[in-house]
Amino acid sequence: MVDNVLIDALRFVVSHLNQHDLLTLSTVSKEINEKVVKPQLYKNIIVLEDPIIRSSRWAIDCDKTYVSGFNSVIKTKDQNDIFLYDKIQRLLDDEYVENLKYVKTLLIAKHSFNDKETSIYLVQKLITEIIKYGNVESLKILDPVIFHKVYLKSLNLTTLKEVKLLDINDITQLKTSKRLKSITIDGNIEKIAPETIAYMNENLCDNFSNLQELLINNKENGSLRFFQIFSDLNISFKKVGIKKIKFSHMHSKTGYESIIQPLTIEYLDKVFDLSLIKSLDISIGCENDGCDCLSKFYKDLSNKLLNLQKLSVTENTLITKGDHVTEEKWDILLGRFLLSIPHVSTNLKELNIRHNPPLDGDQKNSVDGNYFRRRDLYKEILLNLRALKKLTSPTILLTLSCYDILIGDLLWNGCTCEYCQKVLPILDNYCMKHLLYLERQASYIDISVTNFFAYVNRVLNSRFSDQIDSDFEIATTAPMAKFWNLHGFDNIRHFEGYECKYNETVFQLIPTVVTHFFDGYMDTLVQILPNLEVVIFAGIYYEVDPITHEYDSIYD
Repeated sequence: MVDNVLIDALRFVVSHLNQHDLLTLSTVSKEINEKVVKPQLYKNIIVLEDPIIRSSRWAIDCDKTYVSGFNSVIKTKDQNDIFLYDKIQRLLDDEYVENLKYVKTLLIAKHSFNDKETSIYLVQKLITEIIKYGNVESLKILDPVIFHKVYLKSLNLTTLKEVKLLDINDITQLKTSKRLKSITIDGNIEKIAPETIAYMNENLCDNFSNLQELLINNKENGSLRFFQIFSDLNISFKKVGIKKIKFSHMHSKTGYESIIQPLTIEYLDKVFDLSLIKSLDISIGCENDGCDCLSKFYKDLSNKLLNLQKLSVTENTLITKGDHVTEEKWDILLGRFLLSIPHVSTNLKELNIRHNPPLDGDQKNSVDGNYFRRRDLYKEILLNLRALKKLTSPTILLTLSCYDILIGDLLWNGCTCEYCQKVLPILDNYCMKHLLYLERQASYIDISVTNFFAYVNRVLNSRFSDQIDSDFEIATTAPMAKFWNLHGFDNIRHFEGYECKYNETVFQLIPTVVTHFFDGYMDTLVQILPNLEVVIFAGIYYEVDPITHEYDSIYD
């Protein structure tokens, strides 16, 4: 028999082990396997399309068990499904199904399955078994088709600590309200039934006493309309003490009533005690020339954020204008907002910025001088964020690829290390031998360096994009091993008569090249941000030593 003190010690330690280490530990003794390993191994299960990238130098994949597809650089969708189905079926086999009683969290990533019909049946069966044991605290089903199938079941669970609602009126159906820490509303937020109004006015504080997060995923970009309705109905979360909010709003020229409204904090201020907000996730923008609602919104909001520690900002537009002037204006307003937040130099620990440049990198007015001005602007902003520990920019390579000379230097005058000197000519040859279809001209044109690295950004982002609902989650999400066959986007094809051998095996060389390009930015960041620990640029993960301030790319 294993000593109880050792068992307790191991229970503390195992949360810092990945699933491979746990399986090794399970071979030590049957008792350790039953009392320590199994509860930890099944605690947090993540189902996703591709295997994750692992590194012994980082613990981001610890405390989670990954169920993924075929571990191969080149594979078909069918091959991947077969491997993934087999692993899920193994969880459901009679020999192992009882272990699902240990599951606290189940995450089903987006785009995990190619064969939707088969996957829905199998995943529904898995979820049903997990629910049966009554211990699950989070069902994060990011695949919308699968989520709709299990939605009604999730409302009846009494153990959940976070929940997603497709209709605000379903809040009255929740059986777990007093345990809830997070509510996400991803659907109807405007047609509120009288009984819902009465329920929220009478029971909000009692029924949601532990609620810390309210997240609005409104695809029509008019979340402020939701807060206006709450304000008009005298529904307030001020006494609940919400610490994190997420919303999107875009002041459009035309469209739904909810998105032609100018940005304002009037209703936010009535519904929440903004001085309590520690984490803010916003996707905002204004498309109306001459309108200053975004500037005023930022100014009014900044004064209220007395305790803000985490900020995620996404540039929100219905139509990407593809113009440097628009991008720079958005940056300037964001900079003023950041520097106006009280105590930002000592309080702000995490910053995520996501721009919305053209997906093919083709942007107007993208000359050198404009790039230098934007670069210097962000340097001045970051100099004031002395407490910052985590910095994330999922679209930075896409943004930089818009500047032809800058991104051209990456390919033709870039890193001179032995590795890059071998790889860069291969990428140069690719650009010379391939075409893309430009829809606005209805013709094929030569693929440019700008286009190429814009597409690379999209692939690198897919390392984490299917696993997250918010950019705040990137820093805690282990990246998937994603590869691109260097064709597909904008109908890319090679010249007629050229024997093309470019595929996923070439793409696996590219992340290191991108890392060496980003190293130049990291050299500056570690000098101006003394507390920096983690930087994630377009799927490239950096760790910074807090003492020496030396940085290193974890996976590439």
